[in-house]
Amino acid sequence: MKHLLHVFALAFVLIAEIPIWAANNIVPPAAAVTPAWPGEEGREAWDKLGAYYADKKAVIPWQDALDAMDSPDAGASARAGNFLAALFAQSFSDEQNGRARWQSLPYWGGGAQSDARDFRAQLAGAFGKSAKSPAALPAVRWLLETERVAGSQEASMTVLRRVRTPEADALLLEQLVAPHPNAAVLRAAIEEAGLRKLGAAAPSLEKLCVHYRADIRDAARNAPALLGEKNPPPYNPIDAFSPSLAATLHDIVRMAPTVSAGAAWRVFAQKENGDDDSDWLDEPKTFSGWLCNETENDFTVLDYFAQKRTLPKAAWTATDESLGQTAQRLLAMRASPSDKTVDQLSRRGGLTAQFEPGQISIPEILTAAWLFERGERAACAGLLFPRLEILSDERWLREIARNQIGRVAHEEMLVDFSERRDYPAALALARRLADSVFDGYSYQERAVELAAQLERSTKDFHTLALPVPDEWARMKTTMSREDAIRFLAARLRLLNCIQWGQPGGVDYDDIQYQTPMKGEVPRDKRIQVINPFTELKDMQLTPSELKLLVPYLAQRDFIPTFSYWRDFHPARTLHRVSWVAGYIINDAAKRNLADLATMETQDEAAQADHLAEIMRWCDEHAALSASDLLLDTLRLTTVGNYQQWIGAITESARQKLGDRAAEIICDRANEFPKASADAAEGLYYLRSEKALPLARQWLAHQNRNTRFWSALLILALDKNTPQQKTLAVLDEGLSQDTGNDLYPQAIPELLACKTPDATQLALGILQRPDFLRWETSATPILHRFLLAGYDKAYACVLERLDDSKPSGHLVGEWEGKRVEQDLCVYDDMAAMAKDWRKDWNYPSSAPEDVRKQRVAELKAWLIRQQGKIKRGESSEFVQTPKPIPVWFKPYVDAP
Repeated sequence: MKHLLHVFALAFVLIAEIPIWAANNIVPPAAAVTPAWPGEEGREAWDKLGAYYADKKAVIPWQDALDAMDSPDAGASARAGNFLAALFAQSFSDEQNGRARWQSLPYWGGGAQSDARDFRAQLAGAFGKSAKSPAALPAVRWLLETERVAGSQEASMTVLRRVRTPEADALLLEQLVAPHPNAAVLRAAIEEAGLRKLGAAAPSLEKLCVHYRADIRDAARNAPALLGEKNPPPYNPIDAFSPSLAATLHDIVRMAPTVSAGAAWRVFAQKENGDDDSDWLDEPKTFSGWLCNETENDFTVLDYFAQKRTLPKAAWTATDESLGQTAQRLLAMRASPSDKTVDQLSRRGGLTAQFEPGQISIPEILTAAWLFERGERAACAGLLFPRLEILSDERWLREIARNQIGRVAHEEMLVDFSERRDYPAALALARRLADSVFDGYSYQERAVELAAQLERSTKDFHTLALPVPDEWARMKTTMSREDAIRFLAARLRLLNCIQWGQPGGVDYDDIQYQTPMKGEVPRDKRIQVINPFTELKDMQLTPSELKLLVPYLAQRDFIPTFSYWRDFHPARTLHRVSWVAGYIINDAAKRNLADLATMETQDEAAQADHLAEIMRWCDEHAALSASDLLLDTLRLTTVGNYQQWIGAITESARQKLGDRAAEIICDRANEFPKASADAAEGLYYLRSEKALPLARQWLAHQNRNTRFWSALLILALDKNTPQQKTLAVLDEGLSQDTGNDLYPQAIPELLACKTPDATQLALGILQRPDFLRWETSATPILHRFLLAGYDKAYACVLERLDDSKPSGHLVGEWEGKRVEQDLCVYDDMAAMAKDWRKDWNYPSSAPEDVRKQRVAELKAWLIRQQGKIKRGESSEFVQTPKPIPVWFKPYVDAP
């Protein structure tokens, strides 16, 4: 993406997504945070943990606190206990407020890691092993009531069993009266109540004798000293729904879309000849749901994944099935598990299943909830209770349902907001996610914000709209430059960019249209309008003019643009106006002037100070040109900000600032040892002889890429250094290249040498494994080789034209008919010749015999051209090769 190539905006455009944890509880950073525990102990925990997140060597005196709880000084003991409770509470809060960011582990499916959670688990383990003082009870209570990590809850119960005080007895009874949702904690509480002979526990134990979990029933029935002579009541699953479990099931029904009146439950199956391309994805081909509406051609369905779908009758069948029958079918799937069982219980098969808990699925949860809501308790219990037996904590049922159903609604909300630009539909979904049943869902705060925004954004894309290019050209003639900036800035909120690939992102330079991507107007009929981001960027704003954009840095409104890592992963980034404004400001200022990543965690006063600082900078630098600003950044960037230094080098090369930039880079290069390769690369593209002394020095640099770029610069500009020495350094670097990174950039320089050694090194790219995988760079390189008559190049091309190994699959058209066929290596090579041979168009959609005939013709033509070149005659090749594209080098023009 073009806009991601400009480094000055990276500080905030690439906002990190917070990965998932056990139940997909994705937690985005909050705007501002405060200590989670009151008093001095809460502030100390806040400060100590903050220092720890910044530097793992920072000491948190939790062991001292554990020891101090046994102090005979009651005040010291209480303070120590409160400090430990504060550490638990603060680290839990920091998982969610952004102070301790979740980090993805460096392997597929590895999940995520949080310093806050790791710290709390370590502390809970030590706490469970040694704490025995009554001063530990505040921490015990917090862990029992709030913690979600099962092992840490169980550690707290271990501590509670050591404390023998009336307060401890009362806390123990609380775990029985309102049965603790963690099964291990509840079993331990039952056992300890029996050991302590707490007669007050008897009524609770009698109720637990009919608990839905077998191990809890057994534990309660094995406490005869408390139950006395009274026989425990018989277990009946219908009566085993506790008030908390019943409330959870009612709320789960509220989470899902409303079932329309008259909807009928059906099982839907995909026809074997259905026109569907999802076979390779293992997406469910059979699922149940509510048939909400039916037309001659389609079924409108609310399925048991909580998503609304329109199914074409040409590809799907609908068959009568009761909710109870669906429950039996789901039970049968679990009873006879296969490798695909979990995949079939996720809406996109294995793609989405890998990011969902395997113990219980949304189809099982929703089917059970709808059964319970309709009074079919026996069927609900039969489906739900075996799944709950597997969960360590009953609360996870609500949280899993909330996160998975919320995910479906959230993704649909973003599509409605961005791709459909259907603001009423997006508002309805945002209000649904704002409901209390979704409290704790990671993107609920976003939904609340978006709902408030949409309620006041009724003019967007209507009276507040983007003009078509011709209209904008006329408008600008009647505007001052300041008025034009204000006009465009006010419309940054309309920037509607779509992510087209994954992993990828969005491009703020995207073409903008009057109508949405997923609308009634076909894509090829959509009318183009101006892009306010591109227009502002192209205006080359001065520091004085940037002041007009600074207020937008404080604007929290979203733009109809979202991005993601993969569409089957739960994380989504919804972009804000402030990010776009910040990008433009940083790009024009040639430095990370607007630090939005920091601003989003600051209070209003700190944010106002940052904006005032930007305004002052604009005033102080008002007289500087864009080039002067860039050179200023090169001079003044601090050593710790080497990413900004690299960006300044890149931009100076793109702007071809030559000697002026090269002198500064050479003077400061050794201050940034991590950036030596980037500096050497930038110096090569600056093409300044001022850099030659440093390049000669860097021929012996420890970094291979630094040596490579220095050698390439010397090869280009220094005729005094022996070519043999320079080529040896280049050979070392290129020997490690796969053929699509450094090698393409070296080809023009090597060919320009016109020496046998340089030519042979250039031809070495033909042997690199990835060279021919990238047609856009391989085609112009081969073109140069063929024009020069190199035998190795002709041999390579002719060999590929004889290669019938499979290379891909094509769906196209031949003589007015749709064709679908496999292609071979020779097809790919023959298609590349369109850039070498005039009027050549290879028919990839043609039958095999036609294609082979064309390949034979091309081979004969190539052999004739080589002969002409060998004889010194003019060949029929296109004589001017296309530029060799250089990936991710925004400063490079055609060689």
